[in-house]
Amino acid sequence: MALNCTELLIIRKFIKKKHDCKIVSLGYPDLLIGKEQFLTFFSDIDISIIKERSDGIEIAKNHSFEEAKNWSPESISFFEALGAELIVIDYHPWTGEEIILDLNQPLPSKYYEKFDAVIDPGTTEHVFNVAQAMSSILLMVKVGGYIYHQTPLFHINHGFYNFSPIFYANFYEGNGAKIIELKKMSIESYKNGLLKRPNLNKYEVVQDIQFPSANSVVVKKLKSQPIFYPIQSSYRDFDRSGLQNYIQRKKIKNIAIFGTSNAGEIAYKMCKDLGVQLVCFIDDYKEGTFFEKPIVDRENFTKKYSKDVDVILKGPYQKGLDDKKLNDINILSLLDFY
Repeated sequence: MALNCTELLIIRKFIKKKHDCKIVSLGYPDLLIGKEQFLTFFSDIDISIIKERSDGIEIAKNHSFEEAKNWSPESISFFEALGAELIVIDYHPWTGEEIILDLNQPLPSKYYEKFDAVIDPGTTEHVFNVAQAMSSILLMVKVGGYIYHQTPLFHINHGFYNFSPIFYANFYEGNGAKIIELKKMSIESYKNGLLKRPNLNKYEVVQDIQFPSANSVVVKKLKSQPIFYPIQSSYRDFDRSGLQNYIQRKKIKNIAIFGTSNAGEIAYKMCKDLGVQLVCFIDDYKEGTFFEKPIVDRENFTKKYSKDVDVILKGPYQKGLDDKKLNDINILSLLDFY
C-alpha cells in the first residue's frame, strides 16, 4: 500500500475542505515522495514536523522508488503536518497503532460515518469479500466526505482482483455517491510521482493499457442510504426490455411499488416510460409521498388501493414482502427479469 506525490496532492484537497479532518486509511500507506518533490509541492508545510522512517532502503526496494533511500516520511506525522488526523485500519498490528478490523466482515456500527475521508491505497484488491469491503468504505465516510481509491486496473496476480472503471461508476452512482474523477495511470508515470493521466471517457475500455496499470478514483458521498449491489449498467437495457415485454404480454396498466429506498427508486425509474400508471408506493415505516405518489402501509393499500393495481413491483434486493402475492396481486422483483 502506497501513495505518491500526485495522490497526496489529491488527498490534500479533501483536507483543505474540512476543519479537524479525520482520515482513515485501509492499511498503512508508504509515502513515495522525495524531499525535492515535497519542497516543491508542499512548500507551505513545516518539514520538521514530519518524522523520518528508518526503513527507507526496504521501501525503495519494495516500491522501486530510489528516493526513499534518502528520505522516507512517516505517514501519520505527514498527515498531521497537512492538518489531518490519520487513522489506520488493518487486520494485523503492523505498527501497533492500527484499528484491527477484517474488511471481509461487516463493519461495526461504531465506525459508521466517523471519517471525513477514506483512503484505499491499494488494499481492496487484497480483500476476498470485496462487496463487503466496498460497503464498509461507504458506511465509514460522512455525508459530504470523500473516498480515494488507488487500485489495479491491470496487474496480474498482484491481488485477488483487477477493477474495471465501471465497477466504481455503477457501485457509487447507485449508492448515493458521485464519481468526481476516474482516471488511469501506468506504472511508469506512477514511479515518476507526478502523472499525466488521460481521462477514461465515460468509463469505456482503454485499448492502450500498460502492464501494470492502476485506477485513480475520487468519490464524494452525497447521502446515506441502504447499500445496494448494482446490476452492471451494460445489462440494464435488457432488464428494461424484459419488464416491458411482461407488461405488454399481461396487459398491465396500473402498478404499485413496494419500498421507498434506493431499490424502490430504481423500480420507479424502470417503469417511468413503459406506459403504466403508478398508483402508490407501499412502505410500512414511512408516510407522505415519494415521486409525488402516496406512500401507504399494507393495511391501507388493501383497503384503498388494491382494487386498482394489476401487479406489485419490487426493486432489486428489496427486503420485506417475501410472499408471492398480496391480496391476490402478483408481487414481482426486477431481478425476475434479469
